[in-house]
Amino acid sequence: MPTARFEKSFSAYAHGSSYCAQKHTQTAMESSLPHLPDHVFFDVVKFLPRSDLLELSSTNEHMRFLCFQKEIWEGLQLDLGLLDLIKLSVPLERHAFVSVISHLAGCVTKVKWSGEYQPEVLGIVSANNPLIASVNLTDPDFKFLRTSRVLDAPFIRNVTLSSSYPPEEKMVRKVASLKYLLHLNILNLKGVTDSLLYLMIRHHSASLQELLINGEFLTDEAFETIGTLTELRTLVVDNAKNLSNECLGKLCLLAKLTVLKMRQCLFSASSVCKFLKCVAGSGLSKLQLFNDEYMPPITITDDVLNALSVHHKSLIHLDTNNISWDLTDSGVRHLVGGCQKLAYLDIGNSNSEITDAGFAQLGRLMNSLTHLDISHSTRLSDVGLLAIANCCLNLRYLNLQRCENITDKSVCRVVSSCPLKHLKLSYCHITDASLICIGKNAGATMEFLHVPYCKKITDHGVTVIARACSSLKSLNVSGLDITDMSLICVAAYGKHLTHLKASFCPGVTNIGVSALKACSSLRSLDISSCKNITDSSVTQVVKSCTDLELLHLDYNKGITGASLRQIASSCPRLQKLWVKNCSPKIRDSDVAHIIRNCNSLQLLWLRNAQVTGSFLKQRKPPCVRLVVYTAVTDTSVLTLMDSKRLKLKVVRTELSNYKRVIHSFRPSKSNSFKTLRVTRPSRS
Repeated sequence: MPTARFEKSFSAYAHGSSYCAQKHTQTAMESSLPHLPDHVFFDVVKFLPRSDLLELSSTNEHMRFLCFQKEIWEGLQLDLGLLDLIKLSVPLERHAFVSVISHLAGCVTKVKWSGEYQPEVLGIVSANNPLIASVNLTDPDFKFLRTSRVLDAPFIRNVTLSSSYPPEEKMVRKVASLKYLLHLNILNLKGVTDSLLYLMIRHHSASLQELLINGEFLTDEAFETIGTLTELRTLVVDNAKNLSNECLGKLCLLAKLTVLKMRQCLFSASSVCKFLKCVAGSGLSKLQLFNDEYMPPITITDDVLNALSVHHKSLIHLDTNNISWDLTDSGVRHLVGGCQKLAYLDIGNSNSEITDAGFAQLGRLMNSLTHLDISHSTRLSDVGLLAIANCCLNLRYLNLQRCENITDKSVCRVVSSCPLKHLKLSYCHITDASLICIGKNAGATMEFLHVPYCKKITDHGVTVIARACSSLKSLNVSGLDITDMSLICVAAYGKHLTHLKASFCPGVTNIGVSALKACSSLRSLDISSCKNITDSSVTQVVKSCTDLELLHLDYNKGITGASLRQIASSCPRLQKLWVKNCSPKIRDSDVAHIIRNCNSLQLLWLRNAQVTGSFLKQRKPPCVRLVVYTAVTDTSVLTLMDSKRLKLKVVRTELSNYKRVIHSFRPSKSNSFKTLRVTRPSRS
């Protein structure tokens, strides 16, 4: 009981560790509680869980008054978890529930809300507390925000809005009316256009310091508005593929910009150089330019590194992804010479001409460099890696993926010199000797180890890693010539393991997979293409690993609908499931179990399953991405598209009469953001 826990806390406070020796009666203790000095009471109850505080507040009016003081609840975040806590701890009727919320409203400084639950509570909080500083609203259709008063609080500084639909003009004007707005995050707010962005930020040119936006529907005109934000320090633009090189030139007035992140950008090297020279006074500390894999890579040359070294000597973070670096040793020498505070450097995935001499220059960064990605560096050998290992003694992250000229010699030197936590060695020509050295020198610190497709690694190396690396959280051994022995050892020692990839391991059978039931903390598991796996082992694993969020079971013919039914009943937090090319015995009823029971499901990928499409009629979470490569009937797809309660993002299917489906589907206001992708059936 909470009262008993409170009495124990009180006695420990008053009598120290001698609580067990002191035998005060319960009546005496209860009679003394109301007479405690307030400062003593607060010193005791601030250590109690909030659920106990709520129950203690229901004992009498004096306790209610004391338990709701600002000193105890200061800095409270209002979210659905708090409301559930109130309802579970203190069974209240409607008027009493509103009274409790009103009492706590004055302590709320942050609001994190989803539009699926009691939106009127937001009005109560905003009416009783004008000092709310942070608001995070997630609502698929913004229905309740039309009448909500939460954004009426005058001193809001941080706003985050997320929705699958464009905001209404009323909501935009509420954001525009905030006088003290410093941080605006609308990365997950779909449908923001140039005009809506202009309305949101035009009155904040002298105050806004951080802006995160989705650029899917933005043009260069929007950057003219962003360029007027003279106090802007952080700019993050997602989905910037529609922006031209000229948009960077419109940001030249951002003299205080220190962080710039652009995703899916197609800028040229010359435009990036020009921009870096224009904002030379800002002193960029963080620059990220990255693309998705399916987009054409942009090319960054030595000129960009030269501009960074000359105009942005305070740079500490340089990150790229799918960017083609046309670099030479000269560019690296200039970068290291100018940006001597650099701690995060990602120049991987490139076709650069950097040699061992260039990589040796990284040693000049010495104690500052902690994160280094030089993957796909085809001209890196043991000489360059040894130079890095001898100087960069604070490396925590190292990515050497597809550096095929390095051997055990340099890898062992790195792990013995640097306190590595994250190491990627995919497709490298290393042997068990490297893993033995990792276990000996980095066993206490290593948390993420990826060694897929290192063909010379055997069971011996993997078992050494499993025994030595007690803190290991993520392990990738895909494509190795290992057997059940490796997985059994991983399961026995990997108590902290949350991510495991063991795909394309033909020597793994049900025995090894069944042993993984001991890893109850697993959140991501990939056992695709192991061929010898059946339902018996999968069902054992999912029964124990109930926190699974990602599960790959592709190309395992022994997996049938029985596995899907067990997954549906045991893994309610599942977000993504791949069952491509498994047994054709998977049917509509099996898929329906998944859709009905996994409320967090975001992606379900089927292929070669005997489904007709009737499972599409099941109620599902609002943002499921369903990918189906199979024969789904036309009627089922039409039923899906006509149903307003289903919000399916993407459907890929093969239809016998695809023309009729295309002409029958007419996007309306309710389903304008749904996408139907239809693949013409193969002639065979």
